[in-house]
Amino acid sequence: YQGGRIEIYTKPGQAKLHGALFTTQSAEFLNAKDPFATSRAAIGKQRYGFELSGPIQNTRSDCAGALEHRQINQFAGVNAVTLAADNNTVTQSIYNVATPQSLWQGNVRLGAMLGKRNNFTFTYTAGVSGLSNVGVGGATLVDSGYNSTQSEHVVRGSNLQTVSAHLIHESRLGYTWRYRTDTPNSTAPALLVAGSFNGGGVATQFLRTHERDLEFDDDLLYSRGKHNMKAGIELLDVALHENIPANFNGAYVFGGGSAPDLTPGAKAGATTVITGLEQYRRALNHLAGGTPTQYNVTTGTPQVALNQLQTVLYAQDLWQVQPRLAFSFGVRWAMQSSPRTVRNAGPRVGVAWSPDRKQKTTFHLRSGLFYGPVDAATVITAERLNGTIQSQALVYNPTYNPATTQPTTGIATVTTLRAPLPSLSQTPSLQSHFGVEHEFPRHWHAQGNFYLIRAWDLLRTRNINSPLPAAGITSPTAARPLLPNLNLLQYQQTGHLQGDVIFAGIDQHSMKYLQLFAGYIRMDFRGNADNDNFAPQSSYTDAGETARPVWQNTHHAIAFASTTLPRKVSLSVQFDAASGAPYNVTTGFDNNGDGNFNDRPVYTPAAGSPTYGTRFGTLAPVGTGASIGRNAGTLPWNIHLDANLSRTFSLPHAANVEAETLAVNLRSTNLLNHTNITAVDGVLGSPLYFGQGIAADPGRRLEAGLRWNF
Repeated sequence: YQGGRIEIYTKPGQAKLHGALFTTQSAEFLNAKDPFATSRAAIGKQRYGFELSGPIQNTRSDCAGALEHRQINQFAGVNAVTLAADNNTVTQSIYNVATPQSLWQGNVRLGAMLGKRNNFTFTYTAGVSGLSNVGVGGATLVDSGYNSTQSEHVVRGSNLQTVSAHLIHESRLGYTWRYRTDTPNSTAPALLVAGSFNGGGVATQFLRTHERDLEFDDDLLYSRGKHNMKAGIELLDVALHENIPANFNGAYVFGGGSAPDLTPGAKAGATTVITGLEQYRRALNHLAGGTPTQYNVTTGTPQVALNQLQTVLYAQDLWQVQPRLAFSFGVRWAMQSSPRTVRNAGPRVGVAWSPDRKQKTTFHLRSGLFYGPVDAATVITAERLNGTIQSQALVYNPTYNPATTQPTTGIATVTTLRAPLPSLSQTPSLQSHFGVEHEFPRHWHAQGNFYLIRAWDLLRTRNINSPLPAAGITSPTAARPLLPNLNLLQYQQTGHLQGDVIFAGIDQHSMKYLQLFAGYIRMDFRGNADNDNFAPQSSYTDAGETARPVWQNTHHAIAFASTTLPRKVSLSVQFDAASGAPYNVTTGFDNNGDGNFNDRPVYTPAAGSPTYGTRFGTLAPVGTGASIGRNAGTLPWNIHLDANLSRTFSLPHAANVEAETLAVNLRSTNLLNHTNITAVDGVLGSPLYFGQGIAADPGRRLEAGLRWNF
């Protein structure tokens, strides 16, 4: 689930020099208008590069290198609801924003035989990218974007030592360093208007990060008789140095809620429920009910550092009892520092059996206990907001001053801190798999797999000092279990996840003119924690929290096919269709005063003000009824069809010279130009957009390429 690696070792020492020059070009007229955009932008892409490899010493050492540059002219579509210049008229803001990218990627590899039994490889890879207007699009305006410069450098060395015919020793050492610098488009306070738009400056502001990873792996592979055994150790040391003034610019939140009724003829003292956009409109026009819901700002020092060491020991054995029966056994023990966890031993067992002599059918059964480390980013987040390095002030109903970056006067000021990390363990999961595969005539191969997963002790965030619950709306100044006017956020291992995955697939790779793979995946999971920073709606009840995780696409169909057309033209296609992921339906309000704007609407029996008839039923943003479940909404299906046409020509050459070739290709992504929604406005009462898509993947793209191989 976290990615595997298959390494193929070849003896170094190429006999001849080989290389390639390539380019890919895409112009505006080739590409379709993006969804939600009012016009087609100047979308384009230019890619250039070369590859070169050859001998250093024949049969003993060789080298290879590559360098590539990409200039990508792409655009993001803003699709928000704002106010016109008169600060009164609700209007749709739909426009394109240039988000160009400049990328450099390169690598160097050296291979050498250090004696007859030692195969040594050294690699260096680097990538440097410049990204503009990151984060802009959907409901996020251009002011809330930022420009980012990012780089990654990786040095690795590996040595494969053939000790004997039965024993192989493999060692790997790697060092990675990453840099990131972000520059915001605006240093003004962030402006969050629920269900309408996100404006002002981005929260991360002038971000600077530096990460260094040192990795060492050492493995022994021993084969004897019916046993293939492997054992080893893995070490990963992560060092983070961050300068992140997150939320130092402050943020105004207009969530909506109860406000004076300004309708002509309304009774004196009458109130109504307004949206965040109406609340913002009143603030701009200095009307009653126009104070923001909240202003929050973080103060302190932005610098924080962390070092985390992860260690893994493992051993396994594949025992081929009979030609048609094999058992596998293994154990993996993991530990880490920051936080310190050591009791993480995961045994695994498996069996493979074929009922027929020709082994046309094979059954697999596997089960094991797995542990996931506590991420370094989680630890550093807990340390950052500890009241000494940083603290956050939440001012409720403040005076609106968009130029300020300091707390302003309001009805209440609440301090938000992170509680010290409690004693944590690595997050365990029990994963089991049953599979069957069968080889049909003419080399058609089919497989079916069933995975059963149960995870517990997952990390999530809870405010352990949120206001005690009350019917209806709870004031942030209400009684709290520990101290008044304090939100105390704590990482807790109270999350769980369980469910299953079904996969069925068929493939054909022996036909002369057709290669095919097709598969179907069904995921059915339920859990109460989407990530470490996920907070439940209420700190006092888990009602409605167990739901589909936000990353779950229940149905997923995939297909890959390639064929040879007349005149040696090759066609390959990739089809991918997935049902929509869940999204949360919220009110935009902070009804329980805990500082989180994740409150969900309640079911109500009657339509009217302030209730809304939706496809989920009749919902109200406030009330005492049962709330709608978490992640109740579902995005539309996403359908992608990519295709590539190519033709390779042999260039004239002498009889004793290797042929040079020129390859020409035409590639398309999203060939059907299907609108693939990636975000939906889930804020109840949102002007114009509730339940509607506000962001999508790009439309159809076409690009042509040339590649000269020599």
